[in-house]
Amino acid sequence: MSGLKGITKSYIGTVCGAYRRCHTEFSQEDVAEELGIDRSTISKFERGTTQSAFVFLWYVAHGIFEWKPIETWNGWGAEL
Repeated sequence: MSGLKGITKSYIGTVCGAYRRCHTEFSQEDVAEELGIDRSTISKFERGTTQSAFVFLWYVAHGIFEWKPIETWNGWGAEL
């Protein structure tokens, strides 16, 4: 479990939100509609105020593990 130190639900949500915005054509509303849930659930997940394996699986199914975030984050500074 030591490999997960520092990985918080806020960090996971931030990464997922950045992935959705930068590497997909989906809005939060699109994701919510595809999953059959409210858009506010996606917003809360991406802000790290709630956890949801169900929502996280959407990002997995849409390629988040193929994404190299450091390539996107170079130059972003504190925008995340």
